[in-house]
Amino acid sequence: MGGSIRIPASCCGVVGLRPSPNTVPDERADPAGLSVICPIARTVADVRLIFSVVADTVSTSSSQSQHRIGVADSTALGIEDACADACRRAAAALDAAGHQMKRIEWESEAVAAGYGVVRRASMASFDADPQLFAPGIRNLVEQGRKLSALDYFKAFESATAAAQWTVIKPLLSDCDFLLTPTLGLVPMAIEAVPPFLSEPYGQYIQFVLPVSFAHTPAVSVPAGLHKGLPVGVQLVARAGREMDLLNLAEQLEAMPGFGFQRPPDFA
Repeated sequence: MGGSIRIPASCCGVVGLRPSPNTVPDERADPAGLSVICPIARTVADVRLIFSVVADTVSTSSSQSQHRIGVADSTALGIEDACADACRRAAAALDAAGHQMKRIEWESEAVAAGYGVVRRASMASFDADPQLFAPGIRNLVEQGRKLSALDYFKAFESATAAAQWTVIKPLLSDCDFLLTPTLGLVPMAIEAVPPFLSEPYGQYIQFVLPVSFAHTPAVSVPAGLHKGLPVGVQLVARAGREMDLLNLAEQLEAMPGFGFQRPPDFA
């Protein structure tokens, strides 16, 4: 819903694809239309293979040798240096390969604000006693049960509109793909993970969340290690262009400094 494929992929140094909604069959009901199913794997080739099976589609190669790629490596919320550096290295590598790079603006605050309401409402629908949850989750569930249908609708509408401005507008105007860091923060110790739906958490997921609300496909590609821990970059495409997206991701993956790297001292 809010990055549950790309976040772990980035933090674990592997590849994670978020496909367009309804590309992969799913028997679950998702009123928000934000949840999707797809693989996480060590390589783009493995992700492509699994996706081609679960989506019942055929892998195709792009006929365009050069792409226009919009790059967002800075935001008002701020990005940790290692994350921004990974994006800039990816942009430089793709530029050297002949692609046209264009800087774009990236705003996630309005999306995060709407998501906070939508997610609280979805958590409020949990068919369980809130007292069974940990205090933080229980508090969010209780907040969600106080929301009205109008609160939910306005939040979803505002988040979607903001995501369309940030993600869809450049993709439908002068960019074939977008490139961002996958996350705004580097992997941290479990006790240091920002509380769910807090402001620091919004900084953490500022690049994956607008893509979810834009309903566009995206893939996280490993972009090296920072102090022994993985950092990833995100490539985003127009709806339905998963195979073109994976072709570009595989090109980046093959460049020095990208793709799976075994962590130091990992047995």
